[in-house]
Amino acid sequence: MLTSEELANLKNGYYFKKKLKIGSGAFGSVYSINDRYVVKKVSQSWITIFDMPVLNFKSPHTQFRNELIVTNLLSKQGISPRVLYYSENRFWYYVMERLDETLYSLIKNKRLTLHQIDKLEQIFIKLVNTTYRHDDMHQKNIMWSENLDDFRIIDWGLFSRSKKKKRLNNYDTKFIKSIKRKVV
Repeated sequence: MLTSEELANLKNGYYFKKKLKIGSGAFGSVYSINDRYVVKKVSQSWITIFDMPVLNFKSPHTQFRNELIVTNLLSKQGISPRVLYYSENRFWYYVMERLDETLYSLIKNKRLTLHQIDKLEQIFIKLVNTTYRHDDMHQKNIMWSENLDDFRIIDWGLFSRSKKKKRLNNYDTKFIKSIKRKVV
């Protein structure tokens, strides 16, 4: 859990400094709290690219709430990182367990193991057994945790719901097989 000092620092915005930023995307930025937790601060205004608003027909607050709900729900199934705390007051943010490295980095630096590939396949199977679909799935939104000995899927700002659960499709199966060939 967070200490009372860390909670106070969250509320006053201490962690939202450039020097503590460890990543960012279209809908927000992630900052380091300590070696166990990070905080994702979400934008409170419409997202723009080249001064044009990115409209997904959801208000920024609805976008934040939906991302938080889905991340929390999928964390209970071992798909997303565990959410510890959130706020919708002065800043919109949520605190989650810290993960170690992206799938992209593991592949790029040739550190991906067969064990990790098996874990990757398992998390894909868990995901397709839900009705949630990540609409921005790429190697930087899949992260490895040494502590959990498992992957987690992050950044649920863009997602959709399917009508039914599915099995791994041919693309997913081929992707996993191609990664295995690179490791072996």
